[in-house]
Amino acid sequence: MICGGWASLCTGTDQNCHKLCARYHAAPWMTAKRSIAKVSCFIAAFSLVVNFGGANIGHAPIPGWAAPFPSGHDSSNGKVFLLSSESEEGRMGWLLCLDENSGGGWLYAPPFFARIRSDASGADGELHLRTGVLPDGNYYSLDIRTWAHSAEGRLSRHLAGPASQTQRYLVKGFEIEVPATSNQDVLGRYSNVRYVAASGDRVGVELLLFHAGRNICALAIFYEGYWGEPVLVPLVSSPSYTRRIGKSVVEFNLRVGSQTATYRATQRGGAVVLCRINVPVGQEAEQPRLLKQDHFLPSSP
Repeated sequence: MICGGWASLCTGTDQNCHKLCARYHAAPWMTAKRSIAKVSCFIAAFSLVVNFGGANIGHAPIPGWAAPFPSGHDSSNGKVFLLSSESEEGRMGWLLCLDENSGGGWLYAPPFFARIRSDASGADGELHLRTGVLPDGNYYSLDIRTWAHSAEGRLSRHLAGPASQTQRYLVKGFEIEVPATSNQDVLGRYSNVRYVAASGDRVGVELLLFHAGRNICALAIFYEGYWGEPVLVPLVSSPSYTRRIGKSVVEFNLRVGSQTATYRATQRGGAVVLCRINVPVGQEAEQPRLLKQDHFLPSSP
């Protein structure tokens, strides 16, 4: 019989051995030791969540933080902002999830959902944030100021490689409402994205539909060009033209390069069928069926 600590193991085959071991673990002082162990494990786990500096923060698992992350934990202390910027490729968008207690959070820059930490805070209340190095070798930094339900600042994408180029975007944002996961509501996250092991690429399209104030917004990421859209560029709908038609249809515009394209997402069961209304000649494509996902935000990079 081996009995020691609160992770004891009894290897005896004798019945008396098992009885002695049971008495040993039922003793009051052993109960106290087990309680201390549980508290110690909780403190250690909490320390791992709070202390998130280091090289691997870019693709760490998502803990149950205050912002409404996929685990479904309390969102009372967190805010999710839609950041957008006009670029040559279109009107781009990112989701910034801020934990007001720690000053850190997460950045959804497709295809990665990257953890961010606070580098410093300016005297004027500006936040200086950055992600860890992502699997593709790049990382993001943000210099941003938030107030009430709005945000404004600069987002930078630092590219890997000898040239060390940086793509900078002036961004404006506003707080969004994370939709419920009910299949009856057309709002939510839809995707048919899959990973092709042979090529190492993702294919498909992902669509997020959500409320921002009184308006409905759409964020679309094309991993392959269905109707000539840029690949791996998160495109956000124009607030001036996104409308809900009945309970099951959302129509929205995306600026794709110098053109404005109109899309329609029609809910059918636990999915939506996505189509482009004004398809250019020669760019006709099938209408993809996107399944509704269990969580609004992705669970891993």
